[in-house]
Amino acid sequence: MRKLQLMRLLNIALIIQVCSAGVTTRFKRDTYVEQNMKELIQFAKTVVNDSGPMINAVLEAMPSTAAYEKHREDLEAYLRQLNNYKSHSGICAQKSVELMVAFLEVTAPYGEQNDSSAEMKQVVKLLSENGLENLQNQAADWMENFDKAKFGEEYAKLSSQDKTDIIPIFTEIC
Repeated sequence: MRKLQLMRLLNIALIIQVCSAGVTTRFKRDTYVEQNMKELIQFAKTVVNDSGPMINAVLEAMPSTAAYEKHREDLEAYLRQLNNYKSHSGICAQKSVELMVAFLEVTAPYGEQNDSSAEMKQVVKLLSENGLENLQNQAADWMENFDKAKFGEEYAKLSSQDKTDIIPIFTEIC
């Protein structure tokens, strides 16, 4: 169930990344599209803020045995992406969504616990204890209200006339 939710959020994030590529000519204020993009960007920023301490706590609590090496490498690779995010300025919406997608990719295997090893179950437990379930619940709440068909219809109707009203959302630098 969690893996399905994560995959759905990943797909939605990718749709919104593609849509935001045309932001300078395609958006109108106060639309369903704008509302959902703002919410997704805000969630992505939440992931950016919460994921570092979460992953660091998991790495600190994780046993340092060879059985955990693959998990440690994956989580450390994500931390390198997070450090890169923090050390290079760029368009915040794009950077945040890309890092959120990276976080979802690194945590997705922990969402499916079928035939999991004892080590994977322990990492899942550590992630849960350090906030993963909270982020998953926030994502699930947002996805519950997201209507892909409506988003597509609204996006198709958007005019370039109002682009200046929404550009600041997508041009914030961080």
